[in-house]
Amino acid sequence: MRVVCLYCDVENDALETAGYCDNCGKKLPNSAMIRTRRAISSGSSGEELAPVQSTRSPVADAFLITAVVQLFCGGVFLIVGPALISPVPESFLVTTILWTVLPAIVFMAFSLLARVQPKLAVLTASGSYVVWMVSNFLVEPAMAGAWLLVHLVMLSMLAWLGWLALRSRTEK
Repeated sequence: MRVVCLYCDVENDALETAGYCDNCGKKLPNSAMIRTRRAISSGSSGEELAPVQSTRSPVADAFLITAVVQLFCGGVFLIVGPALISPVPESFLVTTILWTVLPAIVFMAFSLLARVQPKLAVLTASGSYVVWMVSNFLVEPAMAGAWLLVHLVMLSMLAWLGWLALRSRTEK
């Protein structure tokens, strides 16, 4: 570790000089002798910084972004939805919250799978979302027509996820 002497302002290597200044002979600060665990295990002085490998998957992060976009679109639909549907169903609030939160939770779960298998996670999520769209039309057809705006946004997000998965697969 290179450290500047407090008394004469000369730079010293504290490990080579046993904690004393080469110029004036006075003791260097005690913190100059401290080495990190990484430096001790590698046998180095600790000055050179090893490049940190990123363990985060861009596809997993994109799944979390997709979950946030799903929550945002559901919130916007909660506000704008009654203007889009002429007879507002009595179960509008519950259905909107259910249609917003369940896919967001599923997208968050797929982010865990995307850390290991990004392509499989995107394919499974896309297929699951198409099944989700069809089931929405079977459960509440009047509301599902207005919810198509949210589906279009989420399908574009899934297309972006697919692009990221293909791109990250070719780079590795």
